[in-house]
Amino acid sequence: MIIKKILGYLFILGLALCLAPYMRCQPHPMTVHAWGSIQIEAVVLGERSTPDIVELQLSAPIGRTFKGRDVIDSVEPGLYTIRAVIGGYSAIQRLRVAPGEHAVVRMVLQPTDTMVQVARIIVRDGIYKEPLVEQEIRIDSTSAILTDAEGGITLSSAQPGSSMFIRGVRSGKQSFTTNLTLRPGREARYVVDVTTDERFAPVTKGLLAWYPMNSGNAQLFDAGPFQRHGVYGNVKPSECVDRYGVANGARLFKPATDAATVPDGAWQNSFPMTVSFWMKVDVNSAATCFFLGKYLHPYGEGWSVFFENQHLCAGYFRSNFNNSTRVDTESRIDTLWHHVLITVDSTQLNLYVDGGRIPARKFASKGGPTTSTEPIMIGKIRTEYSQSINGFRGALDDIMFFDRVLEEVEIRKLGER
Repeated sequence: MIIKKILGYLFILGLALCLAPYMRCQPHPMTVHAWGSIQIEAVVLGERSTPDIVELQLSAPIGRTFKGRDVIDSVEPGLYTIRAVIGGYSAIQRLRVAPGEHAVVRMVLQPTDTMVQVARIIVRDGIYKEPLVEQEIRIDSTSAILTDAEGGITLSSAQPGSSMFIRGVRSGKQSFTTNLTLRPGREARYVVDVTTDERFAPVTKGLLAWYPMNSGNAQLFDAGPFQRHGVYGNVKPSECVDRYGVANGARLFKPATDAATVPDGAWQNSFPMTVSFWMKVDVNSAATCFFLGKYLHPYGEGWSVFFENQHLCAGYFRSNFNNSTRVDTESRIDTLWHHVLITVDSTQLNLYVDGGRIPARKFASKGGPTTSTEPIMIGKIRTEYSQSINGFRGALDDIMFFDRVLEEVEIRKLGER
């Protein structure tokens, strides 16, 4: 009796072992329609080949390895990283498999020692070709990387032949997007020119006042947020064509023209500071004239933009000239429209003409706000000398004041015609 039972158990066990392979071939009834498959078309030196090894990885680090196969069945839907190896050649590629899909992926295998690339990516402004320094960069879905002083980032394990989505972020907002395809090689340098959205935004941060010089004769109108209007004198500057060719868009000053004046206020002593404006000099302009500033001649307190010996100059004066900074242009200004901008910080004054920087000599000691109580004057300034100050002869437009030193990209933006 016992022997019969044992033989019965052995028969059932043998039958189960025989049927096991067939049972494994039957997919689970709940997932049969969700499975997919992958077919790999491996190419080495232009020839199709069957991979020696295929590593299939889904949701790293768990993966499966197959040998001598180019078709892989019964794969779950998802995003796969596939690595194929044939001898000394290999390739890595990402592939998304949809439910029930038979996905075909073509993989061009390269020598194994070129599979990983050190990629140096330089990001530049597409208009000015200047590097975007300290720009937040995101590659695909990776975390943010800040560009260095060269406007670059370095990826130590990039994949040649792959394509990446690059996104720039500034102050929490997307500023540009672009795509980059990596070429073969163990090391490569890429220069990516982008057009940032912020380039088209106006420069308004720290704006104290903006005089567009196109508001008629009623008043010197401030188009900024604080409405710090000024006044014209009895002999007003005439309206003229601006740098865009728009009639009545700028103001033409002559020696007999009275100065336009912005009454003194605490905001005029902001420090650091930036002053930006456009000018077009008449060929007959006087060799020396003070035409924009907060300065009573000849006292050494305040700031001014002026001509001396027909060279454009700018100065910032404190403590009766004992702590001052000044700069002169090396060449004379011609009769075309030019953008002029000065910045002043605790170190020195800088003069920009059409974006080109001309540094002044530095303060003898740390610079600070001026104590001048003079109003801002446009066209000419006051003097306590018996003779009058020569007035400016030419056109002025878009005079702007800021309570900070503008960045280089902002200076270039203001200087766009």
